[in-house]
Amino acid sequence: MSAPAPRPGSSWRRTRLITMRELRERMHQRAYRIGLVVGALLAAAAVAVPTLLGAGDDDPTLQRVPVAFADAGSPAAAKARGDALDAQLRAQGNPTVRVRLESAEAARELVSDGTKDFAVIVRGAASDPRVAVLARTGGDGDPAPVLAALEHLAVQARLDAVAPGEADKVLAPLAVGSQEIDSGGPSSAATAVVSVFGLIVYIAGILLMTSYATGIVSDRAGRVTERLLTAARPQEHLAGKLLGVGAAGLLQIGVWLLGGLVAAAVLSGSIGDTFEGVPISLIVYFPISIILTYLSYAALSTVLVLPVRKTEDVGGALGPATMIQIVTFILASGNLRPGAAVPGFVEVLSYVPFFSPLLMMIRIAAGGVPFWQVLVSALITLIASAILVRVAAPAYARYAIEAPGGKGLGAALATLRR
Repeated sequence: MSAPAPRPGSSWRRTRLITMRELRERMHQRAYRIGLVVGALLAAAAVAVPTLLGAGDDDPTLQRVPVAFADAGSPAAAKARGDALDAQLRAQGNPTVRVRLESAEAARELVSDGTKDFAVIVRGAASDPRVAVLARTGGDGDPAPVLAALEHLAVQARLDAVAPGEADKVLAPLAVGSQEIDSGGPSSAATAVVSVFGLIVYIAGILLMTSYATGIVSDRAGRVTERLLTAARPQEHLAGKLLGVGAAGLLQIGVWLLGGLVAAAVLSGSIGDTFEGVPISLIVYFPISIILTYLSYAALSTVLVLPVRKTEDVGGALGPATMIQIVTFILASGNLRPGAAVPGFVEVLSYVPFFSPLLMMIRIAAGGVPFWQVLVSALITLIASAILVRVAAPAYARYAIEAPGGKGLGAALATLRR
């Protein structure tokens, strides 16, 4: 079928009309409105329930600080000093900070490989400790509570041994040295946040792509596509549908995320505390990554569902796109570790369409990505998406009434060639 000549008017105006039609149609659906509310409540519960039920040593809010008592003399003596430090931390109002006893070498290694943001090495007797703080460059940990507890214990030990009239010795300040260790890679806070961001991008990409592709097949089966092509060119209709479905889906996901953020703010006292130590560039790029993921995979799904006749066959037709998303998520998860540098092949794939939105976010979390590289990666994705829609448009118009049938990449390519 060849599309009738469209009505007069600008291409942007026709695209915008299709976009608004898609947006209104979805927002008027009862299932969509219920999904907004239920999704927000589920997101809030996902944040609140683990926090409310978490307790004991497995509580994720606990901060375990590597501490080495290098001159303790024996494991028993080191444990006794560690227990005293733990007790003092609780007495000073720091119940979430706990001592993790390590050797000096192990403590240094934990900082060097990015597992911990800092470690404390204590040498000398309890009454006259010499403290060294090993801090990872760019780390967000705060050793102040541990240092304050050590100083209090040192004063107490001096009081137990000092002769009357020697108060100056008791009040001598704690000798603290510090060393910065540059391990590269993302901080532990950035790693935790980008892990959640990556999962959200992956799920959002699957949901939005499926919704868009199902809409294309449904409109064709219901003869809606045939009517709309009398008012707009094929590429205008596809672009409008892509933008409308995307806007509705992104609004829904945004409301869900807001529910989770509100729950986090209520539990922690501030939304800012949730993202403490996380690069602002990562937070800014997160919604951009969702948008780029949707646009690229929706454009690819336009090609994949060209031969599909029934909505129940959409899932099978989207198999190639789903597989790429799974591989991308595995690559991102497998190369995301605190302090670990991003491998070279991941840097290359961060410019490749379909891989780039999520893998570029991993690079941003690790730091040191110039703005121009992020911009080039986004432009490549947008251009590739536009090309796919443009290539699919003629076949989309030819089969506006009935698709040829079949599913899979081979059937889609055969439809394009007809």
